[in-house]
Amino acid sequence: MNPEGVKKMKRASTKRRGCRVLCTALAMAAALTGCALFPKEEEEDAPVLVKPAEITYQTQDVVKGEVVKSLRDTAAVRSVKEYDLAFEERGGYLGSWEVKAGDTVKKGQHLASLDVDSIESEIQRQKISVERAQISYNKVKRTSSDEDDLRLAQLDLQEQKLILQQLQNELAKSTLVSPIDGVVTYVASVKVGDNVSARQLLVTVSDSNHLQILYSGSQKSSLSIGQEVQIYVNSTKAQGTGKVVMTPQSAIEAGSSDETEKESAIIEADDSIDLSEVGIGASVTIVVVLDQRQDVLVVPTSAVETTTTGSVVYVLEDGMKVERTVEVGLSTTTATEIVSGLSEGEKVVVK
Repeated sequence: MNPEGVKKMKRASTKRRGCRVLCTALAMAAALTGCALFPKEEEEDAPVLVKPAEITYQTQDVVKGEVVKSLRDTAAVRSVKEYDLAFEERGGYLGSWEVKAGDTVKKGQHLASLDVDSIESEIQRQKISVERAQISYNKVKRTSSDEDDLRLAQLDLQEQKLILQQLQNELAKSTLVSPIDGVVTYVASVKVGDNVSARQLLVTVSDSNHLQILYSGSQKSSLSIGQEVQIYVNSTKAQGTGKVVMTPQSAIEAGSSDETEKESAIIEADDSIDLSEVGIGASVTIVVVLDQRQDVLVVPTSAVETTTTGSVVYVLEDGMKVERTVEVGLSTTTATEIVSGLSEGEKVVVK
């Protein structure tokens, strides 16, 4: 190879080495630049320690006191004596109607009457029949010696007189009058011209001077004869006392025929309250102590839970809620007697 050819080969070899060096440098630069393009990894935060919320309980102290179980309910004032009035002998068309519920009436006062035109006509006709029978009797007595004829005439006269007397009684009973001084507490829904039946109840008059209290609530069987009763009149703010004088059981045992008495307790007020000022039919509130315990351990009834095995409460011991089995006594909606299982001053959880 000539010297010129050797030089060309050296120059070509030098170019190739330079190219390799440049490529290597570019590759390293690219590698270094590529690492910088990836995001930096964040360091993990340390876990946050949450402090548990402090549990608080609403409590009440176990104290000594009393538990009173009482009845408080509504009762009604009623008359001891009530008179139901009707036309006993016969019915007919009402000729007059002069009374309404709440009226104060006097003994003998006219209340209602039947249309008596037909009765009065019958009475007039019957008077004629009586006169005829009397004439016949007198004639037989004068002219006949036959005792049987005389007896028959006498019987006919007696019969006609009885019929007349019956009609006159019906006429007298065609008017309703009040048997006492009192108050009208019931009137039938009728008016003049209506046809009413015999013995149909039309008016009730009640004795307003002899009143009592009738209690027919759901707790009537809880009452006993002799129990003291507090009486409150909301409309007048009057108050007084009385006693239970009859219970449903005692009414049945006494053989009472009054169905109302068999289903109610009856209370007699004493002189501390005038029921006549309250009025028949008025409502009053009665309060009766049914049972009570004094100087006993007491907790709120809401603190006592009933389980299949008995009664339990929860007490605080060193800030912890601990279940405690207890024996309960008298209990009301608000307070419960604790017979055993707790001591005075302990704290029971109520919420």
